Amino acid sequence: EIRDGSGELIATRYGDSQYGVNRYVWDMTYDSPATTDFETEPLEGKPPAFAQPHGPEVMPGAYTVSVTVDGHTETANARVVGDPNQPPAPDAQKRSLQLALEDRAQEDALNRMLNRISAMQSQLDAYQKAIETEENGIDASVRAQAKSQAPLVARAEALGKELGKLKDSVYDP
Repeated sequence: EIRDGSGELIATRYGDSQYGVNRYVWDMTYDSPATTDFETEPLEGKPPAFAQPHGPEVMPGAYTVSVTVDGHTETANARVVGDPNQPPAPDAQKRSLQLALEDRAQEDALNRMLNRISAMQSQLDAYQKAIETEENGIDASVRAQAKSQAPLVARAEALGKELGKLKDSVYDP
């Protein structure tokens, strides 16, 4: 865990760790927004940075880094310093960070919504396939019960199409 000077959690990273000395190199960024889970391969023609999003860069200041191994936590202080070749402009940096964090929050919310839509589409598809399988089954009573669900299957199909339209209206890889 990495926390800023006020104690706010800004980044959580997971990796290999063991009791004893551990080394971690922090990229000095906030956590990235949620990613879409329905598209596992990087998009063709997109730069590698698109395939591996990251959060905004942190401001110069004091931070704490905590490493937990087997329930035991060690905490150390870290200091991020500004580029000595750039004149400090804390107000502009704060505003830029605020905008970047707002952008990250919006992207996170959008990606989580898209993931929920994708999960709903998968559930509707699974339901429709299960009913189709039952309609073609050997047991007549199971076939009859499956056929009686035709209105519900039609509604599920319509809902799936509406979810697809919504997803397509906000997501265009």
